[in-house]
Amino acid sequence: TGPWVARLDAIATKAREAPATPAEPGEDRVGSITRLTIAVDFAEALKQAMRGLDALRSPVSRPSRERQQPALVVHRDYQAAWRNAVRAALATLLVAIFWLTTKWSEAAGTVILVAVVSSLFAARPDPVQSAWGFFTGTLLALPFAFLVGQVALPALPGFGWFTLFVVPILVPAALGMANPRHVGVATAFAINFLAFLSPHQQMIYDPGPFLAGSASILVGILIAIGVFIVVLPADPWVTVERISQAMREDLARLCLHERIPRRSAFESLAYDRINQLMPQVQRTGRKGDPMLGGSIAAVTVGLEVLRLRQAQLNSAIAHETVESIGNFLRGLARELLFRRPGEPQTATVAVARQYAANIAERSDRLEMLQIAASLRIIAAAMEDYPDFFAKGRA
Repeated sequence: TGPWVARLDAIATKAREAPATPAEPGEDRVGSITRLTIAVDFAEALKQAMRGLDALRSPVSRPSRERQQPALVVHRDYQAAWRNAVRAALATLLVAIFWLTTKWSEAAGTVILVAVVSSLFAARPDPVQSAWGFFTGTLLALPFAFLVGQVALPALPGFGWFTLFVVPILVPAALGMANPRHVGVATAFAINFLAFLSPHQQMIYDPGPFLAGSASILVGILIAIGVFIVVLPADPWVTVERISQAMREDLARLCLHERIPRRSAFESLAYDRINQLMPQVQRTGRKGDPMLGGSIAAVTVGLEVLRLRQAQLNSAIAHETVESIGNFLRGLARELLFRRPGEPQTATVAVARQYAANIAERSDRLEMLQIAASLRIIAAAMEDYPDFFAKGRA
């Protein structure tokens, strides 16, 4: 990807340069700078993606002695974590009660397994879907373990035969674990195939204990799934709104916080929030499409806010313009935090366009035109996705 990164660098550098020729009558130079700004952002994002692919392909072998602040910032949904923790604890408790009540010796190991897998479910964006994937993998492992442990190995004992029968089954499972689409099912298959097989025990034909242990594991997983379905059911739209509200608060912090964050930190957090938002939006149908589009537009708005914050620190920018930028950012933060859907938009969009027009009339310097372009981009994004940039939808 080296040549592509160099080419993107050249494109971004060229796009940052203002046209050298004077503006012709009727020419919208701010519009041109706006399009060039969007092109620069796209080139920078694509360049970072390619560098990330390079890092995955050729990771650094020796740790750097320089202490650097982590580049990645991730989304944390504490409400979902609390709900899933309650579910996991209750699922483990119910299986333990089932074991103590029935005095089923085979269920002792099931309690441990359910405690582990419930913790794994709780960390996933959609725990119920992950749980069904684990159950599917467990169910698929059952006939393979029966054929190997109850039919093949009792007739052909020994480590050599064990390797010959087990390796051809575990290798495809390992390949499935490397595929993100099948990692849940394949992982459950590999774990429970060995759990059903019990290679530490003598391989004899005794289907009674085998079926009893298998049934206890399946019942335990089904109990855990039932708990995750019934207890504290999650409304995907509530999750969508919660993540969207977090993104709006991120933008408000960019506008108001004294310390200007790094672009990479903002992008990392924003894209991780979008990554968490996507599976929830898919569950809401077409109703959630504007929220997904608005979340992507929010990244663009955030980058332009950062650009305006940097312009405030530029000594070449007139004090009057710096004050206008500050007033606009405070108004933008107020709209992001307090305006609700259905309420008329405040003057934020109109102010952004008016500021951009005034700046373009007063000066044709590149840094001034860049400020006007950023204001136009923010106004356009808020007009395209008005519901996303409003607090709450209920």
